[in-house]
Amino acid sequence: MIPAGPAPADGIFRAEHMLRFFCTRLPSIMLIRRIPSSRRVFSALRPVRRKARDVIRAVRRSGAIPAFWRVVDARLIGPDGEPARGRMPEMMPPPRLLAWWKLALDARGIPWMTDGHSANARLFVPALYERMARTELYAVTEESRHGPPLPLPLKHNLHWTLAVLLLFLLWQGFVSGWWLLPDSAGRGFAALQNRAELWRNMGALDVARVIRNHEYWRCITALTLHADAQHFFGNLLFGGLLLGLAARRMGLGLALLLAVLAGTLGNAANALYRPPSHVSLGFSTAVFSLAGIIGADSALREGLTHGGWRKVLLPPGAALALLAMLGTGGERTDYAAHIFGLAAGTGLGLIAGYILRERGVPRPALQILPGLIALLLPLLAWLAAFRI
Repeated sequence: MIPAGPAPADGIFRAEHMLRFFCTRLPSIMLIRRIPSSRRVFSALRPVRRKARDVIRAVRRSGAIPAFWRVVDARLIGPDGEPARGRMPEMMPPPRLLAWWKLALDARGIPWMTDGHSANARLFVPALYERMARTELYAVTEESRHGPPLPLPLKHNLHWTLAVLLLFLLWQGFVSGWWLLPDSAGRGFAALQNRAELWRNMGALDVARVIRNHEYWRCITALTLHADAQHFFGNLLFGGLLLGLAARRMGLGLALLLAVLAGTLGNAANALYRPPSHVSLGFSTAVFSLAGIIGADSALREGLTHGGWRKVLLPPGAALALLAMLGTGGERTDYAAHIFGLAAGTGLGLIAGYILRERGVPRPALQILPGLIALLLPLLAWLAAFRI
């Protein structure tokens, strides 16, 4: 005996059973009657599985990726304008090839973003640039497969390098008194300008003060001082040339930071090597460290990639030749500082070259942080020298 109940509830109960029947049993019965073989079943379900895979990929993207951006690392466009199916696996390429892809997109002015890590990473571009990006990446991939490795793309940052050199020139003019600041700049700055002896006494690499008084900031401040105009403009000429070459290879911010760090390490090693009476100053330690950075980076990222010991040993040999021609002559030349600077630059260049070889050159936006650190290190060192 069924208990009596209100009619609307009974109707809802029957509608629920009918809905379950149409959603579960009826589709399977129709599928069995209409598709007689298992091969047709799998062929019919293959597009569904592909669509489900694409949906999963779309859902997995983080909130930082705009919704209208498309993934371009799964299927590339061939030279005929059609999708190059079967030529590229549906996964991200190795880190080296991915770095080439990013540089190729940067060269064409195509914005891109990556999401995820390692094998789960994806490369996205705006929908309007999708076909252009796929065509460009296909060309880079095919050339890296069938031809010799592509030359290292260079950064177009010469204007920023000149701005850094101009800033260095303004600093040297302030220290040496080439131009005077207005009275509105303050009494403190007015007292420090045109006081070259004061600056040298406070910031030169005095080995006795570094070792005995633990004035380690002198390893950095000595890089920003020069004996005279000839000394300064010689370092500015060769240092600006080497800084520009390094900045085009690895970015200005990273190149400047490596130069400051290698120059500081070179001065520290020179202070340990020299007697207590030794005093030196100048940016030449960082200049030869730039030569070591470029030589080590070229040997690691281009020599090993192209193959052959000749291409591996040629860049460091060129750096040593530059040291022999410019870093060992003259009575006032501190050859030990140049040698230590070249050695420190070579070591940091090997580390940086290995990282850049695996992960690629940082984007221009990421070059700001190392550039600011490179400019803040001398400033903090001078603040420590004057106990401000």
